[in-house]
Amino acid sequence: MLLSALLFVGSGRQEVIYVVNTGYQSMDSVKLADGTKVMLGAGSKLTYPQKFSGSNREVKLSGQAFFNVSPDKSHPFIVKTKKMDVTVMGTSFEIFSYDNDKEVEAVLLTGKVKVAISDNKKLEGKIYTLAPNEKLTYSEEKGVNLTNIDADAYSGWRKGKRMSFKNETLQMILNRLEKWYGQRIECDPQLAEYYRFTFTVHSEPLALILNYISHSAPLTYKMVGNNHYLIELKH
Repeated sequence: MLLSALLFVGSGRQEVIYVVNTGYQSMDSVKLADGTKVMLGAGSKLTYPQKFSGSNREVKLSGQAFFNVSPDKSHPFIVKTKKMDVTVMGTSFEIFSYDNDKEVEAVLLTGKVKVAISDNKKLEGKIYTLAPNEKLTYSEEKGVNLTNIDADAYSGWRKGKRMSFKNETLQMILNRLEKWYGQRIECDPQLAEYYRFTFTVHSEPLALILNYISHSAPLTYKMVGNNHYLIELKH
């Protein structure tokens, strides 16, 4: 984990802002000034103040994080990402929203969250309220989609600081493997949505994980470039 501190001076006061960056195959936990606990996934960046001030508790995220927010009804907790803003009072939820990704997610474990899409003028002003075990998925191409899931299992990675998948689609798994290993894994979307897998990643190299996938389904994989894999249907 790389922690940086920035000092901002304005309006007669000083404000210290922390920036936390996690590397590949790395998960790190952070405790904020209000007691909120954050678990960061690989390749993630969290920006937050040394002390919260004003009417809101606001942080910025690029990446994957699980938040366990300390309750404070008078000061909503807001997570701002490039594509969406998530507002809560006190609850636990996951956000998967890397700046350069076309598709982002918000998953609610407990409590209630409100999600506003921030990069689409057609959805401006529209608020989506999630109940426990609901997942919101957004992309500019497909819009917003709400589905019911087992949120505890879906966000199980937060418990052991390693990725764990339970009957998840290959598409979901590949998105997270790409962030974990810092490599590109290409697969036809229809194929990736069809097959499901259950396994936990410890310290195995990516090739070993892809080998397991190819032996558990009629799939094959090959390296097509530097840090670039392709998964296809076996012929």
